[in-house]
Amino acid sequence: MELLQKYIFIPLDIFQKNMHNKHIANELDAWLMFFSTDDIQDIIRLITDYPDFKPLYNTIYNICRNMEDVMGIFSEELRILDRNSLLFLPEYMQGEIDQLTDDLEQATKEKEQLAKEIYQITLEKEQAIKKTEEQTRYQISTVALNILRDVDPEDFSAEKYAKMLLFDPSIIKQVYEKLHSDPASDEDELFALLNQRK
Repeated sequence: MELLQKYIFIPLDIFQKNMHNKHIANELDAWLMFFSTDDIQDIIRLITDYPDFKPLYNTIYNICRNMEDVMGIFSEELRILDRNSLLFLPEYMQGEIDQLTDDLEQATKEKEQLAKEIYQITLEKEQAIKKTEEQTRYQISTVALNILRDVDPEDFSAEKYAKMLLFDPSIIKQVYEKLHSDPASDEDELFALLNQRK
């Protein structure tokens, strides 16, 4: 332990054990005995060997006899403690409230940021799905148009090709008829027809 001044710490209970049935050898031992004992025999021995301690014991005795003064000392200390507690409690509580408010604001910001990120990811996912669906529809429609272009009119059955291509028979029939009545039919119109499939 680093302190600004040099201190010597003496455990008074160990001092008492060491002084058991021993003579008080010097003034340092006398002071340590004064601070560490309430045994009558030790006090008498101390006052006999070092009479300078007698006024100190008289003062302690007079304080202990007047319990009102003793309680007054404690009451005054408690009053000061209560006053200090009342002064510092609102500051402490305000600090706690401010900290909780900051934590809540931070958590709200993080939650909002997370919600934005989730929304962005969902939007991107929906766009990717939509794009994939459009590409798939285009590829299926292209395959369907190529197959229907090459079908011999004698071999054509709307139900058969609808089942094979997973389109509605009425749509297959319309597309087939347009393809074979006008081989130069607008492909966009044919794609639009195919994409009405159920």
